[in-house]
Amino acid sequence: MDGMTVGQPRWAPGSFMERLTPEERDEVLGAGVTRSVSAGRQLLVEGRQETHVEIIRAGYVKVTTEVGGASRLLAVRLPGDIVGEFAAVTSNGRSATVTAGDGVVATVIRQHEFLRFLERRPHAAQQVMATVGERLRWANARRSEFSAFPVHVRLARVLGDIAAVCGAATEGGVMIQVPLTQAELATLIGAAPDSVQRASRQLRELGHIDTGYRRIVVRDPPSCRPWPMRIPISSSPTGPRSPGARPSWSSRRAGPPRSGSAAGRAGPAPDRAAAARTGRR
Repeated sequence: MDGMTVGQPRWAPGSFMERLTPEERDEVLGAGVTRSVSAGRQLLVEGRQETHVEIIRAGYVKVTTEVGGASRLLAVRLPGDIVGEFAAVTSNGRSATVTAGDGVVATVIRQHEFLRFLERRPHAAQQVMATVGERLRWANARRSEFSAFPVHVRLARVLGDIAAVCGAATEGGVMIQVPLTQAELATLIGAAPDSVQRASRQLRELGHIDTGYRRIVVRDPPSCRPWPMRIPISSSPTGPRSPGARPSWSSRRAGPPRSGSAAGRAGPAPDRAAAARTGRR
């Protein structure tokens, strides 16, 4: 792995790095080697007995697992997120695969260096635990929704979380910056791809989203969580809804905001957007 330098990063709100103090960030990054990663390359592979961690500094990665021979999307990770921490702390094998998207730069830190850093920095160790806890909470919330809501409501809630984590403000709402297939969305909400296709059409007719080739715009992300109170629960939409006035959406990407899964403060209170980038590795 070739070392490299990168410019001043912008950590995703709620991410592990955003939770640390400036001194902790410098120390943990200094303990590893930074390199660029080509799109499609696997940073971590499910089942391998590896224990290093990686900190995403630019770009995005997808976290997946194999179930019945098919790949299932668990989460998306952004700059500031840590991957591989579960194996590093437990010394168990990888529980998921992490694959690079476009423009990924990551810092690789060996297990013993990472654990020594956590021993020296109790506050950083607390943020690792908080990150793992938020990811588990987000995953549990998704599972509970499988039986509680119909497909179009589950899709609306997940798209709202994703937009909060990795969205960019546009005139029509918030465009999700990570390309997602219908099959990937289906695995996130526990539905069949054809059901996701029908749910997407229903949400378009209701005026909640716009879609195009490899493009999803969520018109009002802050209202996504209350959507079960706004969207007809019956399987048949009552007809198109005029979007009406839409509140402006800041470029802040909540990460669980937690999906804060975190913002230039040490140890911010968890916010729900950061949790959207969940999934253990």
